[in-house]
Amino acid sequence: MIANPLEGAVIVQNMANTSKPLPIVSHWGITGGDFFSENSKAIQKLDLSFFQTFSFFKNKNRVSQKLAQSYIQSYDKKDVIDIKAASGVAHAYDSVNILALALEQTGSAEHKAICREVQNIKVYDGAVKKYIYPFTSEQHDALDVEDFYMARYGSRGEIIEVENE
Repeated sequence: MIANPLEGAVIVQNMANTSKPLPIVSHWGITGGDFFSENSKAIQKLDLSFFQTFSFFKNKNRVSQKLAQSYIQSYDKKDVIDIKAASGVAHAYDSVNILALALEQTGSAEHKAICREVQNIKVYDGAVKKYIYPFTSEQHDALDVEDFYMARYGSRGEIIEVENE
């Protein structure tokens, strides 16, 4: 399933109401907004898993923990479970910091200079992971296949990695 929270809710609700619901494998679009809280009863009836690259429950590195605490304080949240679209938060944080590092190193806001400089970043210790050469002339995505995993919702809506089944 490739759907955002609103469209995913329609699919999940309808599938949960069938006599023999099919398993659903989704991309991470359903992890945003209030998808879990609005669909938790339907989710309990389903075999629902989704691709994921980040969870504050899984990522316990120093940067991830600092980001979580800062988010909780800034947005008056109680716990990491209250951070909506956690992977989007972490990826945005890392992307902006990698861009800022390239801007600082190049000393220019010129597009081509920034593109060149971002390819010269050797290491960035981010919330999602420690990036080694996050971007090169051949590699334009800082993530690779090892960064993806399958996950499910826990009983409180937390994102939990699916162990090899």
